[in-house]
Amino acid sequence: LDVHGLVLGYRVEEAAYAGQVVVERRSTRVSTRTLIEHRVVERIVRSEAQLELEIEGAPVEAIELWLPAGVERLTRISGGTARWEDRERMAEADGRVRWKLPFEARQSGVIYLQVQFETKLPTGDGAGATLEALPRVSLADAFRERGAIAIFSGGMTELEPAPRNVQPLEVTEVPGQDEDDERPLFAYTFVGDDHGVGLTITRHPASEILSALAERLDLVTTADAEGASRHTATFTVKNLDNQFFALRLPTGAKLWSVVVDGVGVKPAERNGLMIVPIASAGSKGPDEATTVSATYTLRPSSSGH
Repeated sequence: LDVHGLVLGYRVEEAAYAGQVVVERRSTRVSTRTLIEHRVVERIVRSEAQLELEIEGAPVEAIELWLPAGVERLTRISGGTARWEDRERMAEADGRVRWKLPFEARQSGVIYLQVQFETKLPTGDGAGATLEALPRVSLADAFRERGAIAIFSGGMTELEPAPRNVQPLEVTEVPGQDEDDERPLFAYTFVGDDHGVGLTITRHPASEILSALAERLDLVTTADAEGASRHTATFTVKNLDNQFFALRLPTGAKLWSVVVDGVGVKPAERNGLMIVPIASAGSKGPDEATTVSATYTLRPSSSGH
């Protein structure tokens, strides 16, 4: 029989015939492969999950996701014509909420979703905190679930992981990473929904930025027959934004001249230091040197250092 849409047919050869047709809904299986990246920045964790959903069987009008409780206002979901604004809260358990997420049209085959949200770290003692488990994103009632976790650190934080039911993964083998991408500190693979990674977070105080560095000192000394000496000290300085160079002379020294990058300057005296103005402050790069030369004399009873 050439009939469009025909799925079942029988040949009838007698006048008396009967039968029964049982119609059952076609079953659907949804599997997921997830890559979730966590970035610990200051006092928050920024999480981004990329879900690859494989829908086998009948198309679906919606899926259900488990997300951390309390993040719905900060959550962004994109891809697969998902309508996060029309979500429906279904259940809550173990600090997570089950959300029903509808699509604009029925979906089948492979679709991709991206889920982004932020969670706050525990307060701790100011120098650190302990997170029992990083937030998780998972598909409710998944036929098969597997994926990878990548953990990054931002700022002056040290991380110590506490993995559970996961397998270590080389950070160079995290899916979707290019050679020039930032490498995670830790990476793991998982199968199923019963897994987690806790973190102990230690915050180190920020170090002051070194804004000036005297790389070299050349000292030229001459002395006369009576022991009086004349000294020229030349400093090679890498300077970012310091407008003055503090110069301490030997006890009893008399300053005759100061030259900065070949130009004579007049220093001021403050608390036993000679304050030399640096006109080029802020105009040179970190690898460009400033030359400061100071000429002074000492009487015979004084040291030249």
